Amino acid sequence: MKAKIGTIGGTVATGAALIATGLLAARPWFLRWGATDEEVHGTWPGDEMSPDPASEATRAITIHAPAEEVWPWIVQIGQDRGGFYSYTWLENLVGAQMHNADTIIPGLTREVGDTVWMT
Repeated sequence: MKAKIGTIGGTVATGAALIATGLLAARPWFLRWGATDEEVHGTWPGDEMSPDPASEATRAITIHAPAEEVWPWIVQIGQDRGGFYSYTWLENLVGAQMHNADTIIPGLTREVGDTVWMT
């Protein structure tokens, strides 16, 4: 019985070590998901607000649409607004009560300095 428990414990420990190693190896990729070297090493608005961050992440996507079509979706982003256009089930798993908009909602605009909840 002790040998069986030891084998199970060893298997669990090995599995946990493999998962941890995989996550650590993938972390650099996750921190720059979709971004070019230029984007990762560039300076962005708001960088001055955290001059010495403990960690950094720059993620990017390419949207094949003009800015004037994309911007209305961006300005309605947020927990208390149009959602995050993301994995709703994951956001709700942490109690966010998220609902993602599938249309532009008139009146959901942003001003400089506005708080975007749950980001």
